[in-house]
This record gives sequence, structure tokens and C-alpha cells, in this order.
Amino acid sequence: MLEFNPLETYKKYRSRMIGTHLRDVAGPAEPPARARMVPFGEGVVKLPASIAFLRQTDFDGCVKGEGGGNQPMRDYMVQTLGLEL
Repeated sequence: MLEFNPLETYKKYRSRMIGTHLRDVAGPAEPPARARMVPFGEGVVKLPASIAFLRQTDFDGCVKGEGGGNQPMRDYMVQTLGLEL
């Protein structure tokens, strides 16, 4: 199964972060096929946990999002992740 956890990367490089770019992906259970971008909340990326970590560490950088169309992405970022745009 495809797994991607940006939280590990955030923890490793948090002291260097000035911004982040959010995406959600889904993909096949077996390589070598590639993951594809899907609307937020429909893939395997743990976006709420990642944003919670950034909040806990007082992250105040830019958060960008991509995938699933502008309005659904905006709605997810505001309603689910609690981000202000």
C-alpha cells in the first residue's frame, strides 16, 4: 500500500522550514506505478496531523495547497485543517 507521511520530514527539517506545499495523493498498492494527486482528504497523506505538528511548533510560514480544484481545496483547508486564508 502506498504510504506517505510528511510529518517525518517536518520533524526532521522543522528548524529550516519557511513554508510548506500540501498535496494529497493516492496510488496503487504495488510499485512501480506512480501516485496521483487527488482532492484533499481522499488520499493517504495525513494532512491534519501535519498541520497539528506545525501548530505545536509555532510555525508561521506560508502554507500552499494543490489538488482537487480551488474551491474544494479551499474548503478543506479552512473547514478541516482550520487554516485561515
